[in-house]
Amino acid sequence: MTPESQRVLPSDFDQWYSKAEQNNPALLWLKKEIEVKMQQEKLNRALSLPKTSAGYMSEKVVGEHFQESQSVSIPLWENKNTLKYAQAQTLALQTMEVDSKLQFYNQIKIQFAKQKAFKRQLLSTDN
Repeated sequence: MTPESQRVLPSDFDQWYSKAEQNNPALLWLKKEIEVKMQQEKLNRALSLPKTSAGYMSEKVVGEHFQESQSVSIPLWENKNTLKYAQAQTLALQTMEVDSKLQFYNQIKIQFAKQKAFKRQLLSTDN
């Protein structure tokens, strides 16, 4: 970018803001963090599903037969609130993202308005 192009205010604020939003590191971090929390929700949901196992064991004793064993593990209290906790974390981050975007938008909008007013004032004093 040339120094001249840095001084020019964009004509369309919303288009300029969307570019600035895409390049904001804090907002990008929040978006990635939300993706991680959503993956964690999926993992916790999978961990709370029943687990099954089947197998056999044998004893080499005269007159005994092979014995089978089957089991189903139902996690009643094992991961009781981990899914709810992960969902709450995701919701909190999504709310934080909305708040951060709104704050960023308002800060940029105020700066944009100040710059436009300053530019108008400069142009009016030049005439």
